[in-house]
Amino acid sequence: MAENSVAIVESVVKLGHAMGLMVTAEGVETPGQMSALADAGCNQLQGLSVQSGGARRSALSH
Repeated sequence: MAENSVAIVESVVKLGHAMGLMVTAEGVETPGQMSALADAGCNQLQGLSVQSGGARRSALSH
């Protein structure tokens, strides 16, 4: 992910967590995105790279 994109994602994740929310990233398409979003603190990931059928996977398992 581009540096600006990482900063935005990390800020949104921190805001969600500060509000007591679980943060889900949708549209995850590549292993690199999966890794970056899990590193940013997303609680759940959803997308083609994660699993077909729209199923969600916990980012904590990565």
